[in-house]
Amino acid sequence: MSEKDLGLASVHTVSATVDQFDIPLDEDKDAPNREFNGTILHLNNTMDNAGADIPEVEFSNRGPVDVAAPANNNHGDCGVATVDINGDGNGLTRNRPFSASMISRRTTGSTTSRTSMNPSVYQSDTNIQHFFSHREGMFDKMMKDCISTAVKQELDGEVKGAWILVQIDHWDRENEKVFIVTETSLLIITYDFIKEKIMQTRRILLDLISTVQIGDIVYPPKSLMYARQHGGVRLSWGDDMEISFGQRWNPWCNTMPYITVAHHPIIYNAKEHDTIIYNVDDFFETVLDAIEKAHKRKNIAVPVKLVEQPLLIENYGSLYSMIYNQSWIGYNRDRNGVSF
Repeated sequence: MSEKDLGLASVHTVSATVDQFDIPLDEDKDAPNREFNGTILHLNNTMDNAGADIPEVEFSNRGPVDVAAPANNNHGDCGVATVDINGDGNGLTRNRPFSASMISRRTTGSTTSRTSMNPSVYQSDTNIQHFFSHREGMFDKMMKDCISTAVKQELDGEVKGAWILVQIDHWDRENEKVFIVTETSLLIITYDFIKEKIMQTRRILLDLISTVQIGDIVYPPKSLMYARQHGGVRLSWGDDMEISFGQRWNPWCNTMPYITVAHHPIIYNAKEHDTIIYNVDDFFETVLDAIEKAHKRKNIAVPVKLVEQPLLIENYGSLYSMIYNQSWIGYNRDRNGVSF
């Protein structure tokens, strides 16, 4: 077989003595008088023909990849290219029109938050100490109470994870909640971190959840509210058209067919960025996996719908919710000697 058949234009041998190189030697040893023999391999004369056409690269069962192609998307000047990971043009893509993410800490080995966080928020070490949920041993005490009281082994099965996050209700109020994902259920627990007891438990069967939505939390275009500038996760198990007038305008209604969840404010402390119990990304990964498995066990024909788009909160200008959130009413905090 000739060199041409092998695709090799030429093979040159290069020799050089060790004296030509600056090699540190021991003082009591003579420099070795050996030669270094090597080769330079030229493939298809590419070394001599730098201007030659670059061959097209193809992957198995996929179309040709044009690495020089400019980003082409429908999201303005985001500068994000669409890559079809399935090769057939269907399914999810790596488009990121919004700053939320579906990248798992299980694949990256990192717990750093990927769901968008408000860049203007910072929680100092002193400020996070006002949260009773952040106090030493509190999470373990809360879990012990919840597992012994709220979790029903015969109904819920094995516990998959627990988080202290923020639920944003239909009146745009933030409330500190405990979320526990089990094999069959999602438990939303109102826990009093001051009295150290469970106040309320809501159980949602995972096989009933039909849609998981992730994206930035936004207000309507003509809203007077300040932009939230952070992302979240919404789980839905019903149709918005089924929400009654009484449900929508009742601020204490807890039967809405969806929930909206976001990071806990403690995650905005520099030391807590990687703490997964305050991170809604970790909750998203776990609950999505649990929902998919619950659907398979129930042989539900329609798979859970995963949607990546903004999470709309219909608040056009509520002074009530603004005061509620800025005063931290939905959190158990030490308020300079007064705790509630």
